[in-house]
Amino acid sequence: MTTSDELYQSYYELAFSLQHQHRDHEKLTSILISKGCDQELANNIVTELKRINNFSKRQTGIKIIGFGCVILLIGFILTCACYHYDAPFQTIMFGFTTVGLLILFIGLTYIF
Repeated sequence: MTTSDELYQSYYELAFSLQHQHRDHEKLTSILISKGCDQELANNIVTELKRINNFSKRQTGIKIIGFGCVILLIGFILTCACYHYDAPFQTIMFGFTTVGLLILFIGLTYIF
């Protein structure tokens, strides 16, 4: 007889393999129930998969936001340096700011 941990692990592996085929969580829950999983266990497995998916998306978004902030900081430093040496700085200022903000907002879309 299999223990509840072994059942959970087998259903979790099945749900993990089906996650990329079926993005709809209700469909994934119904597939697990049709395979013999009870409702509460299926909901717990799908909730755990959602949590893992959201965590990885959040980590990716944080990395992208960090890269955008670095671009903004480099643009600020170059703008200050060009201003100090009386060089034209408008292209650097607007270019780096635009690129940095675009990258920053792309990172925010991954988080939210």
